[in-house]
Amino acid sequence: MTPGRRPTPSAIALAAALLGAADGVSAASECEWYAVLHCSADRAGIEFWVAQTGIGRIAEPGSPLGAAWPPGHVCAVMGPYARLSVLDAVEQFRMLAPKAHAETICAGERKP
Repeated sequence: MTPGRRPTPSAIALAAALLGAADGVSAASECEWYAVLHCSADRAGIEFWVAQTGIGRIAEPGSPLGAAWPPGHVCAVMGPYARLSVLDAVEQFRMLAPKAHAETICAGERKP
């Protein structure tokens, strides 16, 4: 994130809506969708990004989601949510996270 750049009210509202969505994950679904917002080998940088934006949480490289990330990388992620909610979040946060993308884990395995 660029120093001094703050999330817009609409971005904050979207994050709050996604975090509070009761129907964000289908219990019957075998797949979980995540918005991967920002990744780096600099864990402190990712923690700072999450703290400054108030968006996402840290996903560890040893988690199923992080299995395909470069060694030592951590990422700020949102999810799991319904696929369309994740795709919407990726587009909404594009200004704050230019490399944001969607990833899914189906039956415990990551799918790009």
